[in-house]
Amino acid sequence: MKLNAVVVGCLHGEFDLLYETVRKIEKTGNVVIDLILVNGDFQCLRSEIDMEAMVCPPKYKVMGDFKKYWDGTKKAPYLTIFVGGNHEASNYLFELYYGGWVAENIYYLGKSGVIEVAGFRIAGTSGIYNEKDYRKGYYETLPFNEKGKRSIYHVREYEALKLSLIEGKIDIMMSHDWPSTAIKQGNYRSLSIYKPCYEEQIQKSQIGNSMTGYLINKLKPSIWLSGHMHVYYKVTVKHDAGAQTEFLAFDKAIPGRIWFKPLRLEKGENGSISITDIQYLNEPKPKNPYAEIDKKLQSEDIKEEEKVRPSPKIYYDAEWLAITKVLDPLMSLKTNADYFNLMKSYPHYAEQNVCKNFPIDWGTTIMDLKKLIHEEMVKYKEKKEVYSFTSASENNCNKQTMLFMEYLKIHSKLYKKPIETAKEIDILKFC
Repeated sequence: MKLNAVVVGCLHGEFDLLYETVRKIEKTGNVVIDLILVNGDFQCLRSEIDMEAMVCPPKYKVMGDFKKYWDGTKKAPYLTIFVGGNHEASNYLFELYYGGWVAENIYYLGKSGVIEVAGFRIAGTSGIYNEKDYRKGYYETLPFNEKGKRSIYHVREYEALKLSLIEGKIDIMMSHDWPSTAIKQGNYRSLSIYKPCYEEQIQKSQIGNSMTGYLINKLKPSIWLSGHMHVYYKVTVKHDAGAQTEFLAFDKAIPGRIWFKPLRLEKGENGSISITDIQYLNEPKPKNPYAEIDKKLQSEDIKEEEKVRPSPKIYYDAEWLAITKVLDPLMSLKTNADYFNLMKSYPHYAEQNVCKNFPIDWGTTIMDLKKLIHEEMVKYKEKKEVYSFTSASENNCNKQTMLFMEYLKIHSKLYKKPIETAKEIDILKFC
């Protein structure tokens, strides 16, 4: 299995720039790009209301290009998959907690999620780490107050538990901020060339996400992608038993910076993934001469005729569907959730902790949860394509979310009013 992907750091609403750049890669590299992966600060703003829900300095509050793709004026020419960051239209993403299309051909992975694309298993988690909110439930309600606008994009322990229960191999993992345990395995001192404060902050463990720092070692994905820090960084993270993860972080979408990279991914029969840079003209030069970056790619002959083919389809992941269903009753909306009274040695809780405070009578160990998940997985063996884009919503709940909950027979606590049986909607084709 092969996949040509353009991986991107923080987009900040620069959709036209993104798609023009990918077209140029295809033309000058004589290649067909299958999909784009964006790692947060996506900024899918549809209106002034969305902009009001986004947290950022006033000088950066601009609409960007997304509205044209949302209202159908333009269509994203490439399948685009993203996770959320800390500068988002949080009110819109709230409608799609489990993930879904924010526009035709543009897919959000949700607060956390796993999907399958072209035989590759792609997982992601949205937001950034904040210790004060980490063990809280989703207590925020729409319209968000000033505090809620900021806390809603903080990662929660609930998502960590769900992701930690994954047993199948993850090929690509996406997050906004960096896994804390990955940073020091590379030449982190070189980051001070971008910002002098980075080296000291890293030494004091003030940079990085401790939740994803745990998950990168638990899940051992082949590739981990991030944004957030607005610098390019590359490191091979070593795990036990010879396993390793290629970690790549990228800058924000500004011409001349390393904010994207086209990669050719090839998956072998044993599940291993080889990564090759796709060559194209006018690759941006790195700002940092000390970073572990690849040598400048050699030019290829330009092929005048652009190749066009349908985007690959997105399928729900059976294991993730089972995890979502089994753990749905555990979601908390409290500010003092402290979900599972976890041991202080948090990085080992998923294997060792006895969870004494489960709010339902399922038994008390992680192994009990895994047993339930294995039993549930058999119901989702047949591949199911994700529900198609619709902008319709009721009670701050997108119709895609309603259909998803109906399929799993769950009723999320996030949405205030009971979810009635969702009416079938026309399934649009995204290929």
